[in-house]
Amino acid sequence: MTNLRNRRAGWMMLEAVISVCLMSMMAMLLVIALRQQDRGLKELADARAANRAAEAALTAMQSGRGRPAAQSGDAKISVIELAQASDAAGTEWVQVHAEVAGRQADLIGLVPRQPVAMTGGGVP
Repeated sequence: MTNLRNRRAGWMMLEAVISVCLMSMMAMLLVIALRQQDRGLKELADARAANRAAEAALTAMQSGRGRPAAQSGDAKISVIELAQASDAAGTEWVQVHAEVAGRQADLIGLVPRQPVAMTGGGVP
């Protein structure tokens, strides 16, 4: 009888050790998945920030406030004048490139050649 009890106890111990190993592997996989998700969320946030910076720069140029600074917060912004001729008089095509933490965004838009002088009312 004691021999049978020792065998059962041995199998229970083996099953307990295997289940602990399986649970630790599952926990490790969960931690890895959460880290990848956090990294992906940060990359998406940086891409959105680059898009917002490019949009803000192009909007500023289109509203006549002139070219943006090369460094705006976390974003590096550059403006390239394109060779494409514009049908609208006094305007030019530009490409705005913004980079935030390695994520890049490019926008192309039509802007006035000269910044519009602001009148007393603040409306061009």
